[in-house]
Amino acid sequence: MGPLDLLFSYTPEMAFKHLNSFGEDGRNTYAQMSLIADTIYPIIYTTLFILLISRLVIIIWPNKTNLQKLALIPMFAFTFDLLENGFIRAMIKQFPSINDQTANLSSLFTSLKWSSVGVVCFAVLCLLVIVILQKLGNHKNRKSP
Repeated sequence: MGPLDLLFSYTPEMAFKHLNSFGEDGRNTYAQMSLIADTIYPIIYTTLFILLISRLVIIIWPNKTNLQKLALIPMFAFTFDLLENGFIRAMIKQFPSINDQTANLSSLFTSLKWSSVGVVCFAVLCLLVIVILQKLGNHKNRKSP
């Protein structure tokens, strides 16, 4: 069984099965990873998405500075990811007596994280399509007499 944070959602029973399958050493490693890697990774992907969205918005609407706020959309995924990691660590600390409320909140933040990542990817895809269409339109206009 893989890490809980790669699932879209899970029940308290599923969380228990996943954490139990890791064994004590695996749970300790998972807890340490969530402190280090699962903090660094969200910082990296959030920064890259913010920069990418910001750049695409500038290309599409160079004079609309208020649209730069679109670049903050990845902060939702970042926030939900950190909350998810905190609740997963809490479940590991509670193990084997996982509190259903902790598991449900962890699953909620996991689902919100993946939903937010989906929104970010969709936004980037839409912005890329707009940039491509603008470039094609500009190229087509230059060829016309």
